[in-house]
Amino acid sequence: MPLAFDINIEPDSLLARCYLGQAFVEAGNVELAQLQLSEIRQGGGRSTWPEMQLHMAIQFGQGYSY
Repeated sequence: MPLAFDINIEPDSLLARCYLGQAFVEAGNVELAQLQLSEIRQGGGRSTWPEMQLHMAIQFGQGYSY
């Protein structure tokens, strides 16, 4: 069963946006990932771990996983 996620619960969470964006990259939807990256940057997240990780995921076409 797919995991449901609603970013509206915590819209200011840069980390949640990063992970959501990486999921979009993994699903092949780079446009939605770019939207999350833009939201991170607009939310004051420039030069933070979430911004850098999502930028790299978009650039290399894969998310970060443990």
